[in-house]
Amino acid sequence: MREITASNLITQAFNLSLARQNSVFEAWVQASHKLSFGSPWLALIIQDCGKIDILLRQMEEESATTEVSAEIFSLDPRKILSEAWTGKLYAALRLICKEPDLKKHFAALFKATTLVRVPLEKLQIADDRRLKGKEELRLYRSDDPSEEPIPYNLSQRPQISPQIFLDRATGSIAWDTFNVAVDPPEMRRISRIELSDGFLKTYRAATCAM
Repeated sequence: MREITASNLITQAFNLSLARQNSVFEAWVQASHKLSFGSPWLALIIQDCGKIDILLRQMEEESATTEVSAEIFSLDPRKILSEAWTGKLYAALRLICKEPDLKKHFAALFKATTLVRVPLEKLQIADDRRLKGKEELRLYRSDDPSEEPIPYNLSQRPQISPQIFLDRATGSIAWDTFNVAVDPPEMRRISRIELSDGFLKTYRAATCAM
């Protein structure tokens, strides 16, 4: 009998995900070839995104049919993997958007990914320099009038992370982010699966236009 180890279990999880999410992974591999413009590093980043994505998709699909009590045990690894995946996706999109012909297709997705990535990894609001001159800004996460606002003073750069949610319809992690590119700033909820589906959809549209 094969010894049960963390390494073996993780390998089995990836193999299961690859078997059940094969068409999705193939799309990521194709994207890595089409969008890398000869850069082996970008191609590897995109393929890494695909490997983590199929594992998360499998976990998310299983979660959508799992009893609520089991969520307690599965939510934490999904959260950690989703955060790591978002950082990888941001890195890929940052390089992709350096190509003018691709930037026009991927700019909106890059913006959405940035709204999640910056508070996750830097603990601050994305593009918060737009708030200069609004030192007493008070941010709201929802339209609920009873909600206590979050004070945000740019000069002090308070640490702030996105509030996390679980979309039970898809099993995907979602984050509440602040978009300060509009006035007044607005809260936008973004799910991991939304970013993943958005990447693959945008890739197909961009390559059809090339």
